Amino acid sequence: MGSTRKAFLYAFISSNGTTVLSFISSLVIARLLSPAEIGIYSISVAFIGVTQILRDFGATNYIIQSQSITRDILRSAFGSMLLLAWLLAGVLWMSASAISAFYSEPRLQELLHILSLNLLLTPMGAVTIALLRRNMRFGTIGLIDVTSTAVQSIVSCFLAWRGLGATSLAWGALSGLITTILLSLAHRQPEQSWLPGISHLREILGFGSYATSASLLGHLNISAADLLLGRLADSQAVGLFSRGISLARLLTTILMRGVNPVIGPLFAKLRRGEGDAELTFRNAAVQLTVLTWPALAFTAAFSEQIIHILFGSQWIASAPLVPFICVSTAIGIPFTMVSQVLLGSGKPRFWLKIEAMNLPIKLAAVFFAAPFGLTSVAASFSIVALCGATYQLHILKKHMGFRSIPLLRSWIPSLAVGLCCWLVFIGVRTVFQAHLSSFTLLVVAGIVGIPAWLAMVWLLRHPVWSEVRRLLALRTP
Repeated sequence: MGSTRKAFLYAFISSNGTTVLSFISSLVIARLLSPAEIGIYSISVAFIGVTQILRDFGATNYIIQSQSITRDILRSAFGSMLLLAWLLAGVLWMSASAISAFYSEPRLQELLHILSLNLLLTPMGAVTIALLRRNMRFGTIGLIDVTSTAVQSIVSCFLAWRGLGATSLAWGALSGLITTILLSLAHRQPEQSWLPGISHLREILGFGSYATSASLLGHLNISAADLLLGRLADSQAVGLFSRGISLARLLTTILMRGVNPVIGPLFAKLRRGEGDAELTFRNAAVQLTVLTWPALAFTAAFSEQIIHILFGSQWIASAPLVPFICVSTAIGIPFTMVSQVLLGSGKPRFWLKIEAMNLPIKLAAVFFAAPFGLTSVAASFSIVALCGATYQLHILKKHMGFRSIPLLRSWIPSLAVGLCCWLVFIGVRTVFQAHLSSFTLLVVAGIVGIPAWLAMVWLLRHPVWSEVRRLLALRTP
């Protein structure tokens, strides 16, 4: 348990280092680029995300969950990544003009050309990073991630300041990738080869057929709004909606980036040895919900103030979207680990089933809600989240042996804490909004909200209280 806690701690600290850097960069970028420019980049990222998933084709997760690792397996993984990445880079480069014409955005073509260069380089450090994840060396991964994110942020902000528009973000992403590759060279393992191979290609592609299809559908689930709104509305609508989503998920992203990198390797380790997978999942979900649900309550209650302070008045139109997105995000929080659990347990086909069920519901929700405005689209996400949560409970029960009722019951204390915090925040906003500036209002909410959270976890004897006491004990001389 100690090694697992340390892995979570390393992943949390390192991932939040990258989150802080990205967040600071986004504050600068929000004042240098318009919503339309951000929207154009969001559309291009949706396309590059599809190709990034296809070029990996499950090789990374195959390395992580494999019972044993040999030189030939690593050569084959590198070979599959190299072959697919270079093929997809060529396809993306040649189709950039058609995609640009489809969205009536000439600037998309240059963006896609720059991002296609990422595909050519991505395989170079991917096997090393996968081995570091398999061995749960999250301190090393964190150092690489923080450094590459710092380079990406600096380059993006500098080029945006120099007037390069949306392409500044693409050049920044490329510079960050090059940094990752250079740093990964220092951590290559003795069993790695510089030459690709094909001896285990069939096994990797067999595993990857499920994992990649699931990842692809998952990416389309995430990008559905960007892709459809870019066609049904315009790039400014995409930019505003993306900003609403990013704000609603800001605090939860900070927490989840410290959890997701560990879950897959952890369940792969449980699969190779001894351990209670159900208890591990339940405890992780309980700790996660008691932190993220109050954070979402804070974001929903003060969305307008947060946007005004962080991003400026040009983004205020996205504020009404945030509470609705917070609700859908809260519904999905306990299930954010399911994909990594299934992959780590060697059951990627069930993850594929989950994503295949979610995608048509998400597409239909966006398509039918879009004519009624962005707020309607945001509200429809809660229906999508409820459908996804119900089906994932079914998958966990049927194929992982998890009991649904104990799982749901374990989240009740976290729900009580979250609702209590939401009521506190609404009370603070109602009483003080007319008398305080936006920044002061947020400070007051924090001063009141943190003791309220502590009081609730103590009164309910929430499992996280033991971790709070542990931290307090460390501070006691």
